[in-house]
Amino acid sequence: MRNRRHNKAAGCLAALIAACGIFISDSASGASDVTGSSLDDVRREIGEHRTRAESNERDLNSVRSEIETNRKESERITRQLSSDQKRIDSISESLSQINEKIRSLEEQKERQKDMIARQLVEAYKIGKNDYLKLVLSQKDPAATDRALEYYRYINEARVQAVRDIEKTEAELREALKKRSDESRELQKLQDRRRSDIKKLSEIKERKKAAEKSLSESLKEERSEIARLEEDERQIQGYLVKLEEERKAKEKAEKERLEKLKAEQERTARLKAEEERKRKAEEAGRKKREEQEKAERLAAEQQRKEAELAAAEKAREIRRHSLSWPSTGQVLNKFGSIRSGQVRWKGLLFSTGNNLVKAAGSGTVVMVTSMKRLGTVIIVEHGGGFISIYCNNLNSLKKQGDHVEQGELIGYTGSSQGLYFELRKDGESVSPAEYLRRR
Repeated sequence: MRNRRHNKAAGCLAALIAACGIFISDSASGASDVTGSSLDDVRREIGEHRTRAESNERDLNSVRSEIETNRKESERITRQLSSDQKRIDSISESLSQINEKIRSLEEQKERQKDMIARQLVEAYKIGKNDYLKLVLSQKDPAATDRALEYYRYINEARVQAVRDIEKTEAELREALKKRSDESRELQKLQDRRRSDIKKLSEIKERKKAAEKSLSESLKEERSEIARLEEDERQIQGYLVKLEEERKAKEKAEKERLEKLKAEQERTARLKAEEERKRKAEEAGRKKREEQEKAERLAAEQQRKEAELAAAEKAREIRRHSLSWPSTGQVLNKFGSIRSGQVRWKGLLFSTGNNLVKAAGSGTVVMVTSMKRLGTVIIVEHGGGFISIYCNNLNSLKKQGDHVEQGELIGYTGSSQGLYFELRKDGESVSPAEYLRRR
């Protein structure tokens, strides 16, 4: 962005647009040049804002591309979340089944333990040596066989019960291991799901912030371009108005001169006719007198023309004869580079002393207040010279007032110094050539 001093200087030229638009006098050509310069400034600034707007458009497209990438990533994460949720639901259901199976196995194990305990109690009741006693008792072989078969059945049932409980314990260990594995996987999926949800939220926040930032920046640039284009249209209108006023003035002046010339020709013809009549009537006697009279008239005419030329010349400003309008330090000189190919057309003073004085005697032809420049004062000095004073807080003079050289005409503020410009026949001239040497 331009710095503050550059903005103020550009604003000074913009303020002169309105000033010159209402000022209808010999300074119209100078005002037109100031307006033209301001129009170039506005068009250049529009170009810069358009460049920034295009850059913002490219940035926005880049962000949109990134947003599209994030959108695809969001969809992938969403699909992953959906898949993880299904897997979580499946694992949860599986864990429920495993827990149910573990509970069932634990109950079965308890029942088997109870069965073995009852068998051990029965075996204890029968006695530890009953089997050997039965074999050695030599009783009924059939009864002995039946007893032996019963003992064998009891032992086999006991062994089978031990095997069953071992199998139950193996199944129980397997179920516990599977539940542990499933639980770890479930925890891993839940951790990943929380991470994906957080990542998805961050992507959405970045997308929202990026779109908002670039959209606001682009909106601001477009608004600034629209404002500058409106300024350009107003300046163009001022230029058209100034051109129409200049042509109307030239036309009126031409008509006045033609009328004066016709009057002079008519007067000359009348005098010539009278002269011829007098010459015819008085012949030789009047000839010399008329000739002397014509010579006196010619001499008088030459004298008047010389006086007019001398008076006009006396109104011209001599070099190094003007007073300095401000005692502040000169920050920017006439002809120095302001920006790019644009050069300063006047002097910009520091704030310093805030008194503003007329550089030369003349007539105040315009006093107006502008939003960007404060009060602008234009003084006509004669001989095609006008001086322009910008950045005033107020004016001590009004339009039509006569001012003397060095007379106080206004004040500047503490934040912006005086901008002073001098013009001759509508063209900017170096103030240093006409201001007194410091």
